[in-house]
Amino acid sequence: MISIAGIADIKSSAEIEREQNRTIVREVRENGGTLLVEYDGIVSRLTSPVRIQRPNDPDQMIAAEAVWDTGSTGTVISQRRAEEFRLQPVDTGYGSAPGWQGEVLYYIIDLKLSERMAVHGLKVVALPLGPSHGDCLIGMDVIRRGDFLVSNRDGKTRLSFSIGGKSD
Repeated sequence: MISIAGIADIKSSAEIEREQNRTIVREVRENGGTLLVEYDGIVSRLTSPVRIQRPNDPDQMIAAEAVWDTGSTGTVISQRRAEEFRLQPVDTGYGSAPGWQGEVLYYIIDLKLSERMAVHGLKVVALPLGPSHGDCLIGMDVIRRGDFLVSNRDGKTRLSFSIGGKSD
């Protein structure tokens, strides 16, 4: 079973739009195997660009916006993206989120977090994600593999993530 804490949209669409306007990624770069993301101001929604790939097939790739979600036990991709990418389910299970529970489909993907950092053979679930969740939620199944740091200094939020300086 997968538990996803951040799925329920309890904000109005105007609040979401204001928050999305604030979560502009100013810069994404790598430094010695560490993903560094700097936002334009202090944010409450941590996002970064990712690439969803078919396992071991770099030519089959979709660019997506990911939300880093420490309340999600597993990584989630949007149902829309799974269908668009014509991913084949590898398993079924039971999932829950605030206000929702039911059967889910699992897929295997390679998740590229940056040019040199990827999680290969990652089992993800597909759910109908709302507009504030992008196309992917990066859950604790990925975050626990490395060092995750968020800082708010000089009026800017910064995120850094590293997996021992190499791909997993």
